[in-house]
Amino acid sequence: MSTTQTNVWTVTAADLSAINNLTLRTLPSAAAPLVINVVDSGGDFVWNPPSLGGFSAAAAPFVLWNFPDTTTLTMAGANSVDGTIFAPVRSSWT
Repeated sequence: MSTTQTNVWTVTAADLSAINNLTLRTLPSAAAPLVINVVDSGGDFVWNPPSLGGFSAAAAPFVLWNFPDTTTLTMAGANSVDGTIFAPVRSSWT
């Protein structure tokens, strides 16, 4: 992960769903924000967020979870998500 520019990670919804633990070695920052594009959701996506290692409240303002083709995003489970979630149509937490 670059420490001097915006970092972009594009991952399919299926691959993201298969991740149980997601750890960052370098924290996102104002100089190096992180955009996570979650694609190919099929419209409706039920997501049980992974355990996030390496994320923190200090880094949260610099993380954007983008679900560009998700029409309904439902998040389940006990894990929190650090950052901003951008889901264009409808989202909920169960």
